Amino acid sequence: MSIRDTYKQYGWKFFPRLIKSGLRRFGIQHEVFYLLEWNVNVEELNRKMEGYDFSDIQELTIDDLQTSDSFSEQKKNLFQARLKSKEYSCYGIKHGDEIVYSTWISWNMMGYPSYFNKTDKLQQNEALLEDSFCHPTQRGKGLHSKMNLFRMQLISERGCSTVLALVLKENTPALNVQLKSGFRIVKEIRFFKVGNLRKIKEIVVNGNL
Repeated sequence: MSIRDTYKQYGWKFFPRLIKSGLRRFGIQHEVFYLLEWNVNVEELNRKMEGYDFSDIQELTIDDLQTSDSFSEQKKNLFQARLKSKEYSCYGIKHGDEIVYSTWISWNMMGYPSYFNKTDKLQQNEALLEDSFCHPTQRGKGLHSKMNLFRMQLISERGCSTVLALVLKENTPALNVQLKSGFRIVKEIRFFKVGNLRKIKEIVVNGNL
């Protein structure tokens, strides 16, 4: 992501991101994430979905993702592994042959960033929203909210009762979308790393910040 796009996404919180990026060069990493939870409420979900047109959304295949210019080879390899595992679903919007929005559902694993070196299995009644991409030309059009509700509906139809999302504290736009969709913050997860020393602290939060 370019500096300009990063600034557009994070606003003034771009500057803490810039400082953290500099610290990573010296082997110091500190990140704070919010774990959010939504308990399936079909009536509430149906009400929020009114007024959206979901007809342009499609399930994305390995071929769709591999031929897109929006992702690095590293990302494409990750996507291929996810879909081959059958434990993830990917949905998106295409303009012609190009993906302008993509987003994922994890049905089995809690998707922490790789540097956490941490893996948790989801409960049978849980699913996780993760890894959304919006092309810069499509931002500000309400696609995040639309795709959020679309995934929540799919998870509800599959019989899950709890939907989870993990959001970087400084990613205010993503956090606001989840809160607007009905999620509540249930945990703050702090990650700290200096050299080979890693520490993860989880703090239970009850409600919205």
